[in-house]
Amino acid sequence: MTFPTYAPFTHLYFPIIRKWGFLLGIFLYCLPLQSQLTNQQQAKVDSLKEVIKVTEEDTVKVNAWFALDDIIYRLHPDTSLSINQRIQLTCVNRLSNSEVELPEAEQRFYQKSLGIAYYNIGWFYRSNNSHEQALKSFTESLTLFQQLGYLKGISRSLNGLTMLHLSKGNYNEALEFAIKHLNVVTKAGSKSSLSRVYSTMGTIYRELGDHINALQYSSKSLQLNEETENLSGIFNDLTNIGHIYSSQKDSVNAEKYYTKSYQVAQNLNDPNSLSVALHNMAGFFNERGDQDKALTYYNKSLRIAEETDDKYGMT
Repeated sequence: MTFPTYAPFTHLYFPIIRKWGFLLGIFLYCLPLQSQLTNQQQAKVDSLKEVIKVTEEDTVKVNAWFALDDIIYRLHPDTSLSINQRIQLTCVNRLSNSEVELPEAEQRFYQKSLGIAYYNIGWFYRSNNSHEQALKSFTESLTLFQQLGYLKGISRSLNGLTMLHLSKGNYNEALEFAIKHLNVVTKAGSKSSLSRVYSTMGTIYRELGDHINALQYSSKSLQLNEETENLSGIFNDLTNIGHIYSSQKDSVNAEKYYTKSYQVAQNLNDPNSLSVALHNMAGFFNERGDQDKALTYYNKSLRIAEETDDKYGMT
């Protein structure tokens, strides 16, 4: 029997920190949401639903669910949760059925799929501030992937646990998982994966008040993102370095890096990043007592936030 290749992880997030105003936490940096599916996406959804309806093969059904989830999870997170819970139930039932001995390939398929489902469920709960449920799901996914020796899954699960503790303000726990994540990514990760871990560690060290390590890891991330010409990553790193210098009351370097991040944001096709950059500039000048400049930048940020319905940017 030939088994379909299980779907890739559906959800992947990395942090960007907004310092000024009332938001100091994780900004989920992702593509702007569409109000509805495109015609092409809807045709794919209809096709996948038909596959799920008629197939008797659970492996085919699981892959169809993953493919469906990949299309709709940003638009319909509640439906995404339901899909991943169906995958979870299907995999658990197949793995726990003592009456049928699964071939090794099929058993591994269900174990990996179950780990991915737990991971996706964890991100749903994380996004909805259900921290205990997110912790349980991420831990379940990590355990499964460790049993399989599946480095990509281990990396994703450790990232989920890192970001969960970071969002809760558990910085020591976040650092513990981030270091474990770094060890895995160093062995098998890409430059982009490594830069995200460095960036996260820079943020954690900054929150812990360790500005030396914060600057070191944020600078490492910036170097990697510059090598790969990843403008979104460069913007993120410049912003975080600006926050580090601001925390040290180094206004010269803080302004330098906030200005650089603003310049990069102007070249990104992402109004949220531009709003963040303007908000940071407003906060910087407000802290320096230059109310005229602060108000100018704040009003620009507010206009963008209103246009994109960014509730955080309007605070």
